[in-house]
Amino acid sequence: MSKQFAPSLIIVDVGHGNASVLLDSKGVVVFDTGKGPELLEFLHSSRIHNVKRLILSHSDDDHIGNASRLLLDDKIKVSEVYFNSDPSKDTDSHQQLQIAILTARRQRKTIPNPGLCSSLTGKLNCGDVSIEVLYPPAESLVSGVGGRNVRGKRNTSNSLSAAIRLSYLHKPLVLLGGDVGFECLDFWDAERMSAKAEVMVFPHHGGSPGDGDAATFAEAVLSKVSPKYIVFSIHRSRFNLPREDIVNCILNCNPKVKMLCTQLPERLQKDLTKVAAWSLHRSRRKIGKNMWWEGTICVQFKNGKAKVKRHR
Repeated sequence: MSKQFAPSLIIVDVGHGNASVLLDSKGVVVFDTGKGPELLEFLHSSRIHNVKRLILSHSDDDHIGNASRLLLDDKIKVSEVYFNSDPSKDTDSHQQLQIAILTARRQRKTIPNPGLCSSLTGKLNCGDVSIEVLYPPAESLVSGVGGRNVRGKRNTSNSLSAAIRLSYLHKPLVLLGGDVGFECLDFWDAERMSAKAEVMVFPHHGGSPGDGDAATFAEAVLSKVSPKYIVFSIHRSRFNLPREDIVNCILNCNPKVKMLCTQLPERLQKDLTKVAAWSLHRSRRKIGKNMWWEGTICVQFKNGKAKVKRHR
């Protein structure tokens, strides 16, 4: 790649789930894989044959369900995979992931790295973009999922979900929220850690954080990140996300924010011409039967700023 290469993050439309691809000057990093075929289809169509790092935020199927297929794909080589153990999972995809990591290690020399935590900040970079693991901290992995944290509360898959921030030219541009909850926000407070970013892929796909009030969580995470853009990686008809109370909280907290959904729910389509926050979905020309666009999203990193647009 040339020195003029501008990094970008592709947020792949995987329906209800998360999968993002960082195209950097020295290679490709994949964050989560979603559950269906969409990520592999994107990598194949983009002629990406080498993934430097596969980083799995946590073990929910909608984040790691397609990881085994990626690790064993005959057209793509994954050099390293990062993950945290989760003994609470007893799913087929979790068992398949163990087998896939074993097979990739033996047959493809893929390097498995258990222990995805804040200690890896600065060690995951693949070019000009700084990859920071803002959560969980290393001490949380002592007990892991099912164990108790330092406050005596039981850890869950979500409470140990990784939060990852991407910075370029020393400017924090994207926060991949995974399924973090109040535990993550409390940690940021205790450490006096900044989590600010221009773009946030909203935790839990705009759904309930699982423990506590959804709107309260939304207000808290907004105060930490202060995003200009929010992305909901969702299926338009599953779970009816993003939640109305979360959307209303976002609009009340920051009326200037811009929001995007990888799949736009029908209930929000009527708001595109009324609510400025959804204006990025508008199109100047007709796309199929609609005057709005949705699908895979591209975040370009240019001059220390994030430019959010439709991926072509």
